[in-house]
Amino acid sequence: MATKNKGEVSEFYAFVSILGNRVVELVDGSLHLLGDQVHFLKVFRKEDVEISYELTDDGKLCITKNGSTDIVDRQLVRNYANQLLNLIQSSDESIDESDPKIGQLKNLLLTDRLSAKSSDKSDFTGVVTSPHQPHTHTLGFSVKSHLGAAPTLVNANKDNSLFLFEIVAADGRQLTEQDRLTLSEIKTQIEEKRNIRPRIALLRKHGYELKFSRTSSALDYTLRIIDSRFPEILAELLMEHYSSSSGRKQRTLSDLVDICCSHYRNTACFSGLGDTEREIRMSVQYKMQNFLLAFSTGATVSKKWDGKDLANGGFIVVLQDGRVVCLELFTRNSIGQYLLENTVFDTPSTKRHDGGRLDLSGDKPMFGLQLQVRFKDHKSADTSEPSNQALICE
Repeated sequence: MATKNKGEVSEFYAFVSILGNRVVELVDGSLHLLGDQVHFLKVFRKEDVEISYELTDDGKLCITKNGSTDIVDRQLVRNYANQLLNLIQSSDESIDESDPKIGQLKNLLLTDRLSAKSSDKSDFTGVVTSPHQPHTHTLGFSVKSHLGAAPTLVNANKDNSLFLFEIVAADGRQLTEQDRLTLSEIKTQIEEKRNIRPRIALLRKHGYELKFSRTSSALDYTLRIIDSRFPEILAELLMEHYSSSSGRKQRTLSDLVDICCSHYRNTACFSGLGDTEREIRMSVQYKMQNFLLAFSTGATVSKKWDGKDLANGGFIVVLQDGRVVCLELFTRNSIGQYLLENTVFDTPSTKRHDGGRLDLSGDKPMFGLQLQVRFKDHKSADTSEPSNQALICE
């Protein structure tokens, strides 16, 4: 039995919802309604061949594939979208792809796939207009869903996403042979601990601190395209994430920026970013947004990025109540704010990715932390207003 997770099916639901309704509400980076809509004129989906969907003024959907065109009523598509939403909301994490409702809908839309390939940064392409941009624009759209499991934005890779920290004495002195002996003695104790936070706490208990050293050459290059000091900034945020004993399970990247900037005078890589804490916070927020945008639209940890976007800026969000909204178009600010407020550092498997390991084999003792970013879990209802708004369609 072929199954898909709820996030993959949610991507298909967003696509179907847009085909049925034609207009989508615009929201800002906090998912608050702006009072405007984006109008979809055409949608293109690339599979083995490209399929085009023209949304006409008379409520029809013209589907063209391999030179042949089918015409269906968009009301029928809306009905299928509602059925698909009910299926998603009533299912556990996985959904049977052979469900009759899904099969009928795929046949209606002449499509073979529920979701885009994992290598594609955009899920579909749309020709759109909006009140402030009356001319048509063609954008690649990426779907982010608050239904189902939280997807990953930056995937860990054992060799390419590891941040290495040199172990140094907390009092600033040079490490001695006795220090190396001590580290060797506590290495087993450290690696017996299942989580990374207590491993770092044990090092600090013995009088040691962690100082960022380096990451892989590919990731270092990509991060320095974003900002020449960004590897150090990101390492600071990563260390703050693993150092805190806070009971909050999900501190967003926005939270971590606020925390790190609040004690910026003790952090060399932050102190030169502005004259006041507010200026430094704005600077770090901007850099973090650019980092998240880069990895949303083209960058990966394993390859030096050329700075080119593979998706050009359209973000569709599926809220928990099934509403499909669009982040404000033609500005990166709203998308960057959304990403910053809705992503967290994640901890990949320490056995598989070597994170949290004490390495004493080189000239300098090292401790590694893996970089992985995912969207936060949305277990509570979205707070964007109004939650009971009727679906607008044309």
